[in-house]
Amino acid sequence: MNKLIHTACHQSLKQQKSIKMFLASAVIEGVVTDIQELCVEMRTAAKKRIIIKLDCVQAIELD
Repeated sequence: MNKLIHTACHQSLKQQKSIKMFLASAVIEGVVTDIQELCVEMRTAAKKRIIIKLDCVQAIELD
């Protein structure tokens, strides 16, 4: 599960897709159970200009 999310995150960064696209693909794959927690983490990262890649990993660990 973690690997799949991690891969999706890397792909979204490479292709410069939005956070929404990443979240949508993760939900479709059925790998994200606590989607709101992930949304909060991703928004926080965006506001603080933290690299999204790192925050994805952080969000996974919180799950």
